[in-house]
Amino acid sequence: MEMTVETQKQGLAKLGVTDQRIAELKSKFGNMPAVAVGDTAGYKQLTSAIAEVRDDRVAVERRRKELVENAVKWQKLVNTEASRIKAELESIEEPLKANKKIIDDEKDRIREAAAQAERDRIKRIQDGIENFRSFLIEAATSDSQGIRQLIIDLERCDILKDRFQEFYDQALSVYQESLTKLNEMLAAKVNAEEVAKQQEAERVRLAEEQSRIAEQQRVEAEKLAAERKAFEDQQRAEQQRQAAIQAEIERQQAEERAKLKAEQDALDAAKREHEAKLKAEQDEKDRIAREAKQAEEKAAAEAERVRKIEELRQADLALQPDRAVIKGFLETTGGFVQTVSLETRSKLRNETMIAEFDVIVSAIKKTINQFGG
Repeated sequence: MEMTVETQKQGLAKLGVTDQRIAELKSKFGNMPAVAVGDTAGYKQLTSAIAEVRDDRVAVERRRKELVENAVKWQKLVNTEASRIKAELESIEEPLKANKKIIDDEKDRIREAAAQAERDRIKRIQDGIENFRSFLIEAATSDSQGIRQLIIDLERCDILKDRFQEFYDQALSVYQESLTKLNEMLAAKVNAEEVAKQQEAERVRLAEEQSRIAEQQRVEAEKLAAERKAFEDQQRAEQQRQAAIQAEIERQQAEERAKLKAEQDALDAAKREHEAKLKAEQDEKDRIAREAKQAEEKAAAEAERVRKIEELRQADLALQPDRAVIKGFLETTGGFVQTVSLETRSKLRNETMIAEFDVIVSAIKKTINQFGG
């Protein structure tokens, strides 16, 4: 139950300080003049006023805690009891709701079944109406005999009010429209077939006429071909006779040319043989002259080579005294270089300087060996 404003005020009054008490304290201390420093009597009144207001405030806070604690306990008690009562009520309510659901579900099933039955009924009626239109679709690809049979089949169809019920007017309209269009299609098809029959007869007549003309043209063509063949045979025989005459003339001319060519070839061969003999004689003379010149050049070259060798030998003989002097010097110097180089190398510490020193000593030794023989 929702608490009224009056009930709430009564509950708040339990805090111990009412609006009337607050108004009393405001009247008593709200306009209290400020106390100056040194005013002992005023200071006592100020302290007393604070104590009086504080006592009420502390009492309200203490009572608030008591009331809140009691309210929490009451809330827990109310919640517990409410849960118990709710569970009891639900144990009564749930079976009732389950029973109601069974009834509601069955009502929904019956209602849906009725709706489906109604949809099926309307579909059957519409299918029947659509069946009238299907005659037109089939007629579009049928001949006149087929359309006549479709008209008979359509006229046999039931067009009862009990069958089409509230769609009877629509069914009757579609039925009559389909029947009318079938008759129109039949008339158009009969006319088209008659035109086609006439066109076929005309086609056959034209084909026969064309065949007769073709046969006549064939006979004439064969006659012309025979005449052309006789003329061509005559022309071919004359051409063959002329060709034989021309072949004989060409044969005699060829024999004459062959005879003249043989005579010319013999003259050319004798000329080539004479020229070859002259050339061989000249080649032999040239060879003898070339070999004589080569022998002279070879003798001169050999004399020059001997002269140069002699010059070198004489120059070498002139240098022998000087070489003997140098050889003596080097033989004397060689032992000295060997001794000094070993002593000097032992004093070196840097690997790079030792390598350079070895190169110098090697060059000196090479020179000594060169002059020493």
